[in-house]
Amino acid sequence: HECKDITYKENIQDCDEQNGTDMNISVYQTPVAEINSSDGMICGETDTLSAQLPDIYSGFWQSDTSITFIPDSTSDFVIVETTTFDSHIIKWTITNNNICFDTDSVDIQFLEPVPNGGNIAGDNQIIYYQFETEVDGLLPDVSTASGIWNIVEANIGVEIANPEDPTTTISGLEFGISYFSWEITNGVCPPVIDTMFVDVRPIQQTNGFSPNGDGINDVFKIKGIENTQYNKLVIFDNWGDVVYSSENYQNDWDGKNLHGKDLPSDTYYFVLSIPELGEYSGFLILKR
Repeated sequence: HECKDITYKENIQDCDEQNGTDMNISVYQTPVAEINSSDGMICGETDTLSAQLPDIYSGFWQSDTSITFIPDSTSDFVIVETTTFDSHIIKWTITNNNICFDTDSVDIQFLEPVPNGGNIAGDNQIIYYQFETEVDGLLPDVSTASGIWNIVEANIGVEIANPEDPTTTISGLEFGISYFSWEITNGVCPPVIDTMFVDVRPIQQTNGFSPNGDGINDVFKIKGIENTQYNKLVIFDNWGDVVYSSENYQNDWDGKNLHGKDLPSDTYYFVLSIPELGEYSGFLILKR
C-alpha cells in the first residue's frame, strides 16, 4: 500500500451513450511504529515504556510469557513487569484497521539487584608477625553479579593477588592496620560495598596456661612465634633459676623442667629474644 490517502475516480463510457461508473479506491498510509526507548539494562523487575500512537491507529505490546504489561498491552504507556531476570525482546505494533502493520522492538535486560547488608567482606583480622593473609568475601547468588577487592588504606607495596576473586591473598603488609573493601556490582544496579581491616601486630604471649592434659591451653603459646626466623625462650622460677630453655621455640612447652619433670603450679618469669623484634619479658602463671 502507498503511504497516502487518495480517492480515484474512473469514468467509463461506451461508444453510443454517455454512461459512467465511479469507483472509490482507498490506499492506506503505511504506519510507522516507534518506541520511545532504546535497548538497555534496568535494575529490578519493572520498567516503563512508551510509544508513538497517532490518532488514527491502534497498537499493542508483545513479549514472552514472563512479561506483563500494566495497565494492559494496548496502552501506549505501560509498566513492564517480568518474573525472570534476563534479556527480553519487547515489541510495539501499530495498525490501521488491521490492514497495515508496523513493529518496533527493544531489548531490555532486567538485572537482579544485589542484596544489601551483611558482612560480605568477611571478618576483621588480627594477625601476629605475619605480612600475608587470605581474605574471603561473599558473592551473592546472582548469576550476573561480580565482585572486586579494593585497597582503601594501606602501606605502599600491598598487593591483592586476584582482586576479582572473593577468596584471595593480600601480601606486602606491614605492622599496623590496613583497610580493604569488597565491592559487588551487577550492571546498572547500585553497588554493595563492605569494608574490613587487617591488623598486623608483633608477637603476643598468653599470661598463663594449664598443662593438665585435657587438650585445652596445655602449652605456653606465643602468637606469631612460628613466623620468626630465630628466637630463644628462657623460663625462670621465683628463685631466678632457669627451669626451661628453647631455641626456635614452637609453642610446645607443656610445663616440664629441663629434666622432663612437671613443674608445680606457680608464677614464673620468661625472657624471649627475637633478633628482628627485640626482647620480651614478663610473668606467666602455670596452673595444674
